[in-house]
Amino acid sequence: MTHRVETVMAAAVTAVTGLTTTGANVFRGILYDVQENELPCLHVEMGPENKAQEHINGEVDWNLNVKITATVRALTAYEQTINSIREEIHMALRAAPQLGEAFIIDTNEEEPDEIDINSGAQKPTVAQTFNWEIKYRRNIDNPSL
Repeated sequence: MTHRVETVMAAAVTAVTGLTTTGANVFRGILYDVQENELPCLHVEMGPENKAQEHINGEVDWNLNVKITATVRALTAYEQTINSIREEIHMALRAAPQLGEAFIIDTNEEEPDEIDINSGAQKPTVAQTFNWEIKYRRNIDNPSL
């Protein structure tokens, strides 16, 4: 069986795949730089997690931070492009806050990180990470239930 966190992460990737701005350029768990033809793109990463509440029925609620980083070419109007991507991410994740999974309780936007400008590269890029808290419930003894 699959840990609920893995299912949450897969649901988040599915929700943000196919946006008008980034299309299928959605990556998870990569450590290499993306290619020019893969921009603009999103990187979806698992952030910290904290236990929210234990229930007497043997279930526990967790808050998982999901980091979604938008990366674009830094030519002109990069802030507008980043904000367009940010809006599409928001609409995709809030359209169905349970992300198609009955055990997901809610999906909420948190504060974004600062814009990171990589102007030293031959082809400059700009990235900004958007933080989302996904609250989910699982069995206290079996993380896949």
